[in-house]
Amino acid sequence: MTASWHGTAGGYTNHRCRCDACTAAQAQAQADWRRRARNRVPPVHNANGYWNYGCRCETCTQAHSACQRDRRQAATP
Repeated sequence: MTASWHGTAGGYTNHRCRCDACTAAQAQAQADWRRRARNRVPPVHNANGYWNYGCRCETCTQAHSACQRDRRQAATP
């Protein structure tokens, strides 16, 4: 008998199950969230707006570029 949470996004996040069913459910939940988020206006225009809301205004694009540049520099030994 399997647990009732098995194969759900909650199984992935709350119970840390990494089986194929729970992983697929989590991936689908994230894809659904991103699709819904893209139809909303970001609360603040920054790199978060670029990544999570798909906003491509100049402010979000510049913030994203700066964040990526900082990440690359931090990863360089």
